[in-house]
Amino acid sequence: AGGPELTGLGVALDATVVDLARQRLATAGLAERFDVRHADVRTVQLPAASFDLVLLFQNVYYFAEDERPGLLRRLHGLLAPGGALLLVSLFQGRSLAAVHYDLLFRATAGCGPLPRRRQLDRQLHDAGFTTTQWVQLIPLESFHAVVAES
Repeated sequence: AGGPELTGLGVALDATVVDLARQRLATAGLAERFDVRHADVRTVQLPAASFDLVLLFQNVYYFAEDERPGLLRRLHGLLAPGGALLLVSLFQGRSLAAVHYDLLFRATAGCGPLPRRRQLDRQLHDAGFTTTQWVQLIPLESFHAVVAES
């Protein structure tokens, strides 16, 4: 939902995810307002400073740990002044779920460990984000959302 000026762009590495997103948008009557591409966000050509909001939802661990600072700098560069990055992820922690997924992603080629909150906060600031607001989404779990403003 939103005003007529609301548009979106989705970029995914998996063609199946792109097809599913297109189908769901069509079913919702929103297909004309969204462009979903099969591309790599690290390399796809996108205009600088052209987005008000960038979402990373449960996928930061699909990027190797040493790639994350560059990814965050790139995403910062895509945001218009006053724009924001909304990142949602399970973070390293002591819960069985956090330990399990951290081990799983560490053992998966091309992926990295679950992020550490303090390290990600530093990387966001190093990438140029000025304000970060953290919200714990599930009590007693290390599942958080962070809003980082450009």
